[in-house]
Amino acid sequence: MNTRPPDDPEEILRVLPARWHEQFLGEYRGALEAAHDVRRFQQLCEVLHLWRLRAVAYSKPGFEEAAQAAREGRGDEFGSADHVIRPG
Repeated sequence: MNTRPPDDPEEILRVLPARWHEQFLGEYRGALEAAHDVRRFQQLCEVLHLWRLRAVAYSKPGFEEAAQAAREGRGDEFGSADHVIRPG
């Protein structure tokens, strides 16, 4: 059982595909350095949270193909948000 918090940098690296590691580590180190100023600590938390969300998305099968289709404006390959998002 994994007991690490989801925003733990090591957990993010475990989930994140290797091609994104360098970019993550660069942004993480920059935010970590900025966090020495206590007023900027929240920036570190935000970077870690954003990268956790990215790691989950980037590691999903078919992500690269879907991202390419979106960049090319091939919206007809996607379902409507109405089919995915349920009203609260």
